[in-house]
Amino acid sequence: MNTSARFTLFLLFLFIYLLICTYSVPLFETTEGRYAEIAREMLVNNNYLEPTLNGIKHFHKPPLAYWGMALGMKIFGINGFGVRFFGIVFAIIGIIATYLTAQIFNRAYEFNFHSSIVLSSSLLFLICSRIVSTDIYLASFTMLALYFLFRQIFFYKSFNNAILYSFFLALGFLTKGPVIFIFTLLPYLICKCFLKDHKKVFSANEIVLSFLLFLIVALPWYIYVAYKNPGLINYFIGYQTIARISTEKFHRNAPFYFFLLIFISTFIPYFIYFIKGLFNLNQIPYNIKVLYLYVFIPLFFFSLIKSKLATYILPFYGLSSIISYYTISIDRGNLFKTFSYCFILFFHIIAIVAFTIKFDIKNSPTTLHILLGFWLISIVILCLLYFILYEKFLFNISLSIFTFVFCAYLLLPFVGNEFKSYKTLTNKLNLIDPKRKYETIVYNSFIPSISFYRNKLSIMAFSKTRETQFESNNAYKDYYINDTITLKRLIENEKKFFLVVNPKELSNTISNYNIKCELVAEQDKHSAYFCSK
Repeated sequence: MNTSARFTLFLLFLFIYLLICTYSVPLFETTEGRYAEIAREMLVNNNYLEPTLNGIKHFHKPPLAYWGMALGMKIFGINGFGVRFFGIVFAIIGIIATYLTAQIFNRAYEFNFHSSIVLSSSLLFLICSRIVSTDIYLASFTMLALYFLFRQIFFYKSFNNAILYSFFLALGFLTKGPVIFIFTLLPYLICKCFLKDHKKVFSANEIVLSFLLFLIVALPWYIYVAYKNPGLINYFIGYQTIARISTEKFHRNAPFYFFLLIFISTFIPYFIYFIKGLFNLNQIPYNIKVLYLYVFIPLFFFSLIKSKLATYILPFYGLSSIISYYTISIDRGNLFKTFSYCFILFFHIIAIVAFTIKFDIKNSPTTLHILLGFWLISIVILCLLYFILYEKFLFNISLSIFTFVFCAYLLLPFVGNEFKSYKTLTNKLNLIDPKRKYETIVYNSFIPSISFYRNKLSIMAFSKTRETQFESNNAYKDYYINDTITLKRLIENEKKFFLVVNPKELSNTISNYNIKCELVAEQDKHSAYFCSK
């Protein structure tokens, strides 16, 4: 089999692998429920320029990732498969970009192919590929932009490199705003200060034309929404950028070392070789050494900011994979490889024990028993493969990680209710009310995935404070209620409705609003009731 066919076959395997369970795995709150509902509202309202979340304008992120999610649902329907589909497509694009970038530093096919395998089998990449969020889109645009930048610096200079570098920066800017510059422009400009090959990368003409292209691609949406919503520019710069970096308003404060721990835990065992390379820099070519700067500079920046979320650092995992595989390729010993494999198998066992304890599977045989048994058998097979294919280190490691994530995702549809998932709960509401005649009131909480699975806006009563400064009329107040009088009036008018509430608050809610309720779906944190006046 020739090299291109082999890589294509691997991409096909990975694409199918990532698609498995995307329909059945529920959306989890708050991230997935929020992004999926914004995309659903774009689709049903046919408004792709002003994102809304549960009926209120929501400008936390630019719209490109929402467009991908909405397009997936337009093709495949409003469900988990549809909203995740193009995220998986972009995951594959990110793998291709990593493969192409590796080619710049080493022309050997095995090096490029195996670098892409390292990325595809890293835990954070496998998780983010299926998560409904902007991160996998941003990671792919970042890798594409870096590919053309490194091509210009290390391979050959071309006007096309400058144009395409700018184009993918613009797409990243339309995905998550200026954060793409932290992975691309920031390390480039710092390297420019002391690395000779970074000093005269682009000509004056290339810089001007690339900048114009960036403005043409990236700015029209910002200009449009800023014109339609006065004050939005200050909101983007002051609240969504400066406040996110320098304050704790988003309640995501974490220690300085937070991202280092995330990097270690979600890039295991490859992180071992990433660090090993630092202690053997004399054996590493100059171009590969430069990649360390493009990892450590963003890592240091994100460690300094106040708002921290694990997925922020995904865009440099492609470069980390290239570095790590190079170190693996020059490692002639077996100690680190054996340790890495044993660690991954130990991780399997810990996960199985945790599932068993957490979800109490002592009762009669269920699907959970079967899946956990399948997982245990998989570990035995993986151990046998290790001894049979001892020299195939990367094959064994990647297969073990793929198996781990596959088994975990097979279990998630059956245990989602134990986490922040409301798919099962909402499906029971839909069985009672297939025509969506009744309103759903989410009391004292904010759960947008219920609106997604109902395909109908839910009423959020006494939920978290929403930003309503960009609303031009009061229509949003039909779905955002924060006073008792309005809620009582709604209940009087509706007569019958669904109520999603913490069971501990049910008795007070019943007495305060003079209603009677029948349990429909029970969960630990929130349960659903069919209520009437």
